[in-house]
Amino acid sequence: MMEDGAYRGARRALEADGGALTLARTREVVERVVAARRERDPRLFAVDGRELFGARDAHLLADGLHPTQEGNDLIARRFPGLLPPEALPG
Repeated sequence: MMEDGAYRGARRALEADGGALTLARTREVVERVVAARRERDPRLFAVDGRELFGARDAHLLADGLHPTQEGNDLIARRFPGLLPPEALPG
């Protein structure tokens, strides 16, 4: 949606549907799938995006949704520190 001459993420009220695929629900599903599959693939992992770029970094969102270049650089610096040792080659 366009707001003040810039595109912004649309704000919507969620339906009272317990089965709605929200971001929080998606995170739960991904965590469950990764945990179940790690038994067969110990190098499988998932990084919680909130550790890469969270609410404290919102000032680095160019349009309220997408990170600026500074935000992307921050994500790139944080990523290696979030990798578990078993996920690394070697």
